[in-house]
Amino acid sequence: MAEDIVQKVFVNYECEDDDFPAIKMFLYKEVLNACQEHKATVKTAFLRAEVGGEINRAIAALPEGCGKVFKLSYVEELKNEEIAAEMSMPVSWVKTQKARAQELLHWRLKPETFLVLNFFLSIAE
Repeated sequence: MAEDIVQKVFVNYECEDDDFPAIKMFLYKEVLNACQEHKATVKTAFLRAEVGGEINRAIAALPEGCGKVFKLSYVEELKNEEIAAEMSMPVSWVKTQKARAQELLHWRLKPETFLVLNFFLSIAE
């Protein structure tokens, strides 16, 4: 990773004018910025994995029918009518199970994680 960062710095330096007077300061700032970018990327990936894991564990802990409806709806993106046909249940039951799943997830997830889940659910519909 360090080699990639240094290589990126030198590529950036090559794009600068040849009469750049403070090469030492330039290189220091470039390496610092590149390291901070890398740190932010790693932190974001870690948070995504942590939040995703928490959501997946909460979904797996849902009651069987509730969890299946939730997965069919939001993971496989089936419509309520398609889920009802696949499970041989009325559409009203599917709607009830989806609402129940969201309520259970609301209580099982940290508030900030539930907000992330709700955001993704809202753009999925």
